[in-house]
Amino acid sequence: GFKQWQKDFNRTVNRGAKAIRIAAPIIKKLTPAEQKHLDTTDERAIVGYRYLPVFDVAQTSGEPVLSAKDFVKENLADHQNVTSLYNAFKDYLNQQTDLKVSEVPLATLNGAKGYFQPSTNEIVIGGDEPDNALKLKTLYHEYAHSQ
Repeated sequence: GFKQWQKDFNRTVNRGAKAIRIAAPIIKKLTPAEQKHLDTTDERAIVGYRYLPVFDVAQTSGEPVLSAKDFVKENLADHQNVTSLYNAFKDYLNQQTDLKVSEVPLATLNGAKGYFQPSTNEIVIGGDEPDNALKLKTLYHEYAHSQ
């Protein structure tokens, strides 16, 4: 919205700009009684929606906004950042989803960098791939196949 452009990005909404409205969820913390009634262990639930005004970046002026391309250039040029992103995503998939990510020697993959095995819900990556950016790309690619 209007204030977030100022606060988060040091940009102002141009005079005469027209907002579009998006449906944003209204989230409520559930009481133990509500959790029991709804037969859920979730601590929060969506109870409705409200319409909030938003402005496109093209309708604003001010500090430059980092593009996805610039973000990738800045963060993936550094070997440590790539390794951290790979490890964080792999750990997330192993711990927070029903997917299993494992690493095997590249020589066992018959020229592939990785694959997704639907029958076991497993992503297999060539763990000894020397190019960490390629390893990260392969993990994202195989994750997309799993979805």
